[in-house]
Amino acid sequence: MGDFYQISNQITLGKSEHEIIEELAREAVEPIVKYERAARKKLCSKRTSALDDKIFRALGVLTNTRMISTEETMYMLSYLRLGAHLNHIKTPLETINRLFLQTKPGHLQYICQSELETEQRDTARADFIRAALQ
Repeated sequence: MGDFYQISNQITLGKSEHEIIEELAREAVEPIVKYERAARKKLCSKRTSALDDKIFRALGVLTNTRMISTEETMYMLSYLRLGAHLNHIKTPLETINRLFLQTKPGHLQYICQSELETEQRDTARADFIRAALQ
């Protein structure tokens, strides 16, 4: 959800933290980053209108919605982040990345300083996103 990768390693016995991080970076992170960049390049060269449509639809939804679920938020923010990486929109990456975290149910309830039911959370999330993107 949200086009995030989770990278983990189960073989850590006898290795230092530094060795584990180096191994993960070399054997997992670097190939994933290379693949992601190649996929973005291909996507941008072939489907610019369709891609821009997805990016700007996401921006439109996020700046105008009055209720939005966690899942839809992650989906829309993913397109927004892609648009920011490609310099198609002016929204700062820091803002988008912060929204990925702060719009999760637990974080949102902490920010609101209240336990919220699902509908209340979806409304609070929409309010929070609109304020952050203005």
